[in-house]
Amino acid sequence: MRGDVVRRPCYVDVPLSRICWIFGAPGTQKLRSSRRATRLAVGEPSGTYGTGLAACRGAVAPSLNYRPRHPEQGALHQIVREHYETFRAHAAERRDRQGLPRFVERAFQDFLTCGCLAAGFARFRCATCRHDQFVAFSWKGRGFCPSCGGRRMTERAAHLVDYVFPDVPVRQWVLTLPSQVRYVLAWDHALCRAVVAVYVRAVFGWYRRQARTRGVLNGRGGAVVIVQRFGAALNLNVHLHALVLDGVLAKDGEGVADSPYKGADPRHNACLSDLATM
Repeated sequence: MRGDVVRRPCYVDVPLSRICWIFGAPGTQKLRSSRRATRLAVGEPSGTYGTGLAACRGAVAPSLNYRPRHPEQGALHQIVREHYETFRAHAAERRDRQGLPRFVERAFQDFLTCGCLAAGFARFRCATCRHDQFVAFSWKGRGFCPSCGGRRMTERAAHLVDYVFPDVPVRQWVLTLPSQVRYVLAWDHALCRAVVAVYVRAVFGWYRRQARTRGVLNGRGGAVVIVQRFGAALNLNVHLHALVLDGVLAKDGEGVADSPYKGADPRHNACLSDLATM
């Protein structure tokens, strides 16, 4: 556990009718589409919503309730809590007494405090009945916490679908790299950004060439690239996931972007060979 940071409780007095909004309950926010509301309703990992937030006389109780997730009862939390120090000592022996990188140790330590009331919490109080609701602070990290990772994944996916991608086909492209290159990119962020730029430029160029064979000139592509730093075994494996519009956007006579076309299937060996030599 980290002992150098003291997280004090936060006390907030709010009307009961607003607590549902503070907890981020689905159906209380003005969303761009019902698809996002559905995802938030079924995908929120930080807690469980049920019927009735609190018994309160003289107030209109919302239809949703927050219940803590108790991470300390989960198998992953128990494994890390019981075996982290042993793993840390074993890693130090295998790395010439250097130990784990500081950011790795911090990730383990913060995970053990995520969602635990003992590490800090916010207290919400109904202004009418004075009922208290305690909500533990979350880590909000990018490590291996299922709650924080699931929440970030759900929110990012909803944002991309509702506010970023147009209603066109999207294809996922994955770039894997040799082992020696992965370790270099893990520590050299400028080089990693340069690799991303080259990767996207190559994919966009392939789509533009396919478009020109169909009479579409000056087409523009679109993509969102995510740098993933780990493999299936939680090993260091820097690779790139790109969500790419499966075609190009061209302008019609009025200058309005439209008509994304369906390009050739890049899974064919000829297409992959052409792309690899760009």
